[in-house]
Amino acid sequence: MPARCFSGVVLAAVVCGAAAARGGPPAAEAGAPKLVCDAPTYDFGTRNDTETVAHVFVLRNAGGSDLHILRIRPSCGCTVAQMDRTIIPPGESAELRARLNLADRSGPQHKSIRLETNDPGQRRYALWLKGASVRLQALEPRYVSFGRIEPGTEASRTVRLESRRPDVRIADVAVGSGAFAVRFDPERPREFAVATRPPLEPGAVRDTVVVRTTLPGAPPLRLAVSAQVMGPVIVLPPQLVLVGSTNRLVTRQVLLQPGTAADFRVEAVEAPPGMAVTTLRAAGGMWRLEFSGIPVDPALDGRTIIVRTDLAGMPVIRIPIKVLVR
Repeated sequence: MPARCFSGVVLAAVVCGAAAARGGPPAAEAGAPKLVCDAPTYDFGTRNDTETVAHVFVLRNAGGSDLHILRIRPSCGCTVAQMDRTIIPPGESAELRARLNLADRSGPQHKSIRLETNDPGQRRYALWLKGASVRLQALEPRYVSFGRIEPGTEASRTVRLESRRPDVRIADVAVGSGAFAVRFDPERPREFAVATRPPLEPGAVRDTVVVRTTLPGAPPLRLAVSAQVMGPVIVLPPQLVLVGSTNRLVTRQVLLQPGTAADFRVEAVEAPPGMAVTTLRAAGGMWRLEFSGIPVDPALDGRTIIVRTDLAGMPVIRIPIKVLVR
């Protein structure tokens, strides 16, 4: 009987000791700082993309020694965070002022501000800004690409103005180059058409459509428009770009692909001195030009590679050279 009682006493002592180890903080942390934020997430709801969200997070030190905020790291460049002080004595508070710029942002937003502290229980702590950004006005689609087209192609796309305000209308539409045209009917004030204007010169054509609306104080909306106009031969890439340290030797490749021409031959390739050229016939009527041993030399910038073909409509293809020294 005494043995059983002795065992019970020992067992109780072990259990009590384990509970104490679990429940009580280590002696070294008894007076440690403790970061507390009663509202670590701020839901700003739905805002316009022209707004900046501002909020103040209150950080408290519920521990027994100074709390140090060692580092503040917002999740992106659209978020800025500043504290009125980075050392918080026991029982006191500090303010972290956060600002989230919603410009050019659309849809759900979930941005963090991560803190590094000397709180042994949470060396890293996160604050959150969440909500949704909606465009006060926007164009749909946001850009127009006509892809590969022939020089005589007249293609058109309809573009619509989207706005949360039903009274906002298109006031004016303009485009700069002669490659594209815009058609706007004031009777349909929330849409317009952008079209190619043939005949077009072979190569890449790009422009920007500028749209002004009746929204007071709003900047013009801009729509990027592009097309790749096919000549008899399509050159990919259209420019030989050399990137690297000075006089580093690089290798590049250019593909010549049939465009409006069903078939063609490469008769000769004239490249700057020191540039080795290999001409290969590839599948699908393509030709592959391989350039090797090219020095990244600023003197080559602006020079041109000349390709001679058997096509009456495109006897010479010029490939410009661009040099970017790093």
